[in-house]
Amino acid sequence: TVHRARAYLQAGKVLKLEYNDDLSQISAQVWGAGFAPYRQKISLREQQGQWQLEDSCSCPVGGRCKHVLAVLLRLKRDYAQQQLRIKQMPLLQLDNWFAEVARVREPDAASSEESVLYLLSYGQSGLQLYPRRVKVLKKGGYSKGQPLGKYDLVAPQPPSWLAEEDYRLLSLFRSHNQQDQHLLEGRWGYELLQAFLATGRCYFGEARQPLSWQDARPLQLNWQAEANGQRLQLQIGDDDANQPIFTEPACFINTDHYELGPVDTALTGRELKLLTKMPLIPAAQLTQRLGQLQKLFPAVTLPLPEGAAASQLDVAPVPVLALQMRVQQPKMPARPVAILAFDYGAHRLPLNLQQRQTEIVTAAQSIFVLRQRGVEVAALEQLLALGLFSCELPAPANTLSAFSIGEGPDNPELWQPLLEALPELRQQGWRIE
Repeated sequence: TVHRARAYLQAGKVLKLEYNDDLSQISAQVWGAGFAPYRQKISLREQQGQWQLEDSCSCPVGGRCKHVLAVLLRLKRDYAQQQLRIKQMPLLQLDNWFAEVARVREPDAASSEESVLYLLSYGQSGLQLYPRRVKVLKKGGYSKGQPLGKYDLVAPQPPSWLAEEDYRLLSLFRSHNQQDQHLLEGRWGYELLQAFLATGRCYFGEARQPLSWQDARPLQLNWQAEANGQRLQLQIGDDDANQPIFTEPACFINTDHYELGPVDTALTGRELKLLTKMPLIPAAQLTQRLGQLQKLFPAVTLPLPEGAAASQLDVAPVPVLALQMRVQQPKMPARPVAILAFDYGAHRLPLNLQQRQTEIVTAAQSIFVLRQRGVEVAALEQLLALGLFSCELPAPANTLSAFSIGEGPDNPELWQPLLEALPELRQQGWRIE
């Protein structure tokens, strides 16, 4: 039986062998004389230094057969090899770690001879990148090299001369540069620009001017008078050489001093790019287009161009709180609400934390009211601290800033904190109606 079991093992008839760590559960399959393998269930347990065997087989014998013995011979071989691997594992892991460190620290001859430069250029469309493959000169610096085209990095693996990190950056740039415009824009453009600068191999132009990162510079919007109308101009800082980069956040590049940095503005890079493409506004449409433009870009305060029938109102607002009964839901009775507004001179405006200035159209002119965000935020916080919640009113009252005590049945006691605070609000200058 032992010889036949060993012959089964050598012939590869033990098809499957599975066991747990303590060998209490062993399952296997062995080809026999039939057309399907026989299945074995075996359990080995150690008791008082002796191994106890429990086994079964689906063959006609039922157990303690050549099939079970073939499984045990296979188990003896595999289990011994497994225990040897477990014993050698700590030493093997240590050897592998030292080999990996040596491989990482060993200089790559190809990468030390060739590299990639990230050359920036500025055109009408914005900041552009032109990577160049160069050789590292022994005396320092780089060779003239050759441009990297869009087909140079199509292989799934990086070229032998290109570092893995450079390959990752260039692949990411190529994935966002489908139209082959070489532009750095949006959030991905900002992150790539930072990564290019961090390599120490990012320069401006073919002259390879070193670049430096500077503090934020403010954005100013101005109107330039031309023969047929007015054109909106963007000024970054006090240097005309500062050009906008349409990343997110928006940045600038100084093409005279080779400086980069963020732009201090509430505009996104995409909005900044749209404004640079804005056509000239004819003189006859200045007032109309100015209001339209302010609604499209509420985060900035647009200056007033000369010749426009418009004026700016810059006054301290007075908070107004009107206690009213209003319908909050259709076909429901009116409920008490508090309406918050602000009197800017003779003009009453609802709460608005988005607009920098609000246009009021009169028969004679357009008035652009400069919003005082700090005053409006402080008033809002006072109402919220008194237990009120913002609520929406049905049209046409949906433009009002309404507050209530929340949903559910009316409870006059919930209004008590506000009612008790009314004298103090009046002392602070609020108008209570």
